[in-house]
Amino acid sequence: MRIFLRSRRFKILLAVVAVLLVIMILTVTISKYASPQSSFISVITTPFQKLTSFVSDKAGEITNNFTKSSEISSENEELKNRIAELEDQLVDYEKMKQENEYYKQFLDLKQENEDFELEEANVIARDPNELLYKTFTIDKGSLNGVAQNDPVVAQGRYLVGYVYDVSPSQSTVITVLNPNINISAVVNRTSDIGSISGDVKLAENGTCRMTGLSRTSGAAAGDRVVTTSLGGTFPDGLIIGPITEIAPSGSDISNYAVIEPSADFDDLRFVMVIKGFEGQSGASGN
Repeated sequence: MRIFLRSRRFKILLAVVAVLLVIMILTVTISKYASPQSSFISVITTPFQKLTSFVSDKAGEITNNFTKSSEISSENEELKNRIAELEDQLVDYEKMKQENEYYKQFLDLKQENEDFELEEANVIARDPNELLYKTFTIDKGSLNGVAQNDPVVAQGRYLVGYVYDVSPSQSTVITVLNPNINISAVVNRTSDIGSISGDVKLAENGTCRMTGLSRTSGAAAGDRVVTTSLGGTFPDGLIIGPITEIAPSGSDISNYAVIEPSADFDDLRFVMVIKGFEGQSGASGN
């Protein structure tokens, strides 16, 4: 509004209105003292009166339109601010929803496994040198009781990998896609035991392998592979993922299984570290 009042257009409008006011005053004055016979005066003044009325109406319309425009602009600004507030609230809601789901899974896992000692953790960084293997850093370390080789799970019982390196306040976690990993596992349906490890070519497709399967094994695509407590590094029953393919190993008479991990490594925000469980030993997972 202040910008309009200082504008050149407003000054011109003000000048026109002033001139018209003068004309109106003169018209009224002349009409007041004119005789009935002075019809020629009305002939002169009538057009001015009509023009004055027309301009006055238009000036009122302009003023009203400007006022409405200012009100609409103000309302639009208020709506924009309100939309921004609602978007912020929606982001907070989604974050809270995810956290609640995470804590529910945390409690469910604890209730199903009373012997588990769990530590919740946030994913705070991804290793740029190992993006292929999805290596990441969590915000818990030795000060929180986290130790090397502790299993790491997400979304309930889905195995992510294990703690590879520990500092006082944070830890590095390698996933089942990493070639350095070695996990005892079993095919749930057939009870075939093997070893989970990563592979460069398979990691490009987001898969890993289970080696050591007998050529006579009945394991097939669709079978679920879980951890076994052999070696004492992992508890029984953590879900690694389903088999997608069975293939012969090139160097011996065994088969290997290609496994698609159930954990979503790209969407990890929260994980749980299993710091202790019944039967755990200090055996290395490497």
